[in-house]
Amino acid sequence: LIKKKNEADAADKRKDKAYTALLAEIQSNESFRSLDRLKEQEDSLLALLADERSEKKQLKESAGHALSAAEKLRKTEWKFPAAKEIMAPGEKSFSAKLAEYQAALEALENISGTAELKILIEDIQKEKNTAYERISRAAAEAEITERKLREDKNELRQRIERLKARKLTYEPNVIRLKEGIESQFAHSGRSGKPRILCELLNVTDPEWQNAVEGYLNTQRFHLLVEPEDYDLAASAYDKLRGAGKAYGVGLINTGKLEAYDTAPEGSLASVVTSQSIWAKRYINMILGKVVMCRSAAELKKYPVSITRQCMRYQNHVLTAIPPKVFETPYIGAQVYEVQLKQAEEKMAELNRKLE
Repeated sequence: LIKKKNEADAADKRKDKAYTALLAEIQSNESFRSLDRLKEQEDSLLALLADERSEKKQLKESAGHALSAAEKLRKTEWKFPAAKEIMAPGEKSFSAKLAEYQAALEALENISGTAELKILIEDIQKEKNTAYERISRAAAEAEITERKLREDKNELRQRIERLKARKLTYEPNVIRLKEGIESQFAHSGRSGKPRILCELLNVTDPEWQNAVEGYLNTQRFHLLVEPEDYDLAASAYDKLRGAGKAYGVGLINTGKLEAYDTAPEGSLASVVTSQSIWAKRYINMILGKVVMCRSAAELKKYPVSITRQCMRYQNHVLTAIPPKVFETPYIGAQVYEVQLKQAEEKMAELNRKLE
C-alpha cells in the first residue's frame, strides 16, 4: 500500500509539472492571450448592456409617469376668475407647450440625440414653475377673498337671525350711543327710552319711499328722546365721545320743534307719518322744505326739491342720489320683510362666490 501511494504521488507530481509546462506554453501563445482579452471584453460589454437595459427600463417608466402627469396638467381646468390673467400677453398657452412635451416623450424610442430633448424638458420645467408661481399667487388671493366672504357670510347670518326676530341692524356707533343713553337713563331713574328715528316713521305713498329714504340718508339713524330727557342724553353722548366710543350719530333736541306741527302741502314731509309727535315735527322741519316734483325739469323752480326717481335739487345743484343709499329701506313696518328678502338673496350670492 505504501508503495502504491508513493507511485500515485509521483504520478500526481508528473501531471502537475506537465500542467504547469502546458499552461506556461499556452499563456505565451498570442492567440490564447487575444481570446482571453476578448472574453474579458465580452463580460464587460454584457454587464454594460445589462446596465443600459435597466436604465432604459427605468427611463421608460419615468417617461410613462411624466406622460401621465403631463396629461393631468393639460386637462386641468382653472376655475377661478383670475385664470385668464395668469398668462402673460402673447404667451403660448401652457397646454400647447405640454402637448409638444408629450409628443417628444411618446417618440422617445426614435430620438437619436438627447440635446433637443434636454432643452425641451428644461423649458417645460421652467414653464411649469412659472405657472405654479402664478397660480400660487392667484390661490393666495382667492384664499384672502374666501376668508372675507366667510366673514361676510357670518355677519349676514347674524343679521338674518335679527331680522327674523324683527330687529334691524345699524352701524356700531348708533348702537353704542343708544345703549349708552339707556344705561345713563337707568342709572338716573329715568323711564324714557332713546328711539332711532326711522323706527318711528312710515311712508304713506310707496312711490316716494326711495325719495324719503334717500333724502334723509344717515338722518334716518338719528336718536330721539323726550324733551325733558335731552340734556341727560347729551351728557351721556359727550362721555361716550370723550371715551372714543361714539361719533357721527345725531341726537335730536325735540324741545325746539314746536313750530313744525304741520307738514306743508306738496312737500316730502306730507307722505311721512309717525305716532310720535316729536318724530313727526322733526320730519316736518327737515322734509317740509322739500317739494315733490314729477320731473327733473321742474326741480329748478324750487329752492329744495326732489323726484320719485331720487333726483334732488338743493343750493342750485342737481344731484342723483346713489341707489346704495336707499336700496335697503329702514322706514316702515314692511322693512323687516324687505330686508330679510334682500339678505337671503345676498346669502345665496355669497354661497355662489364661495363655491
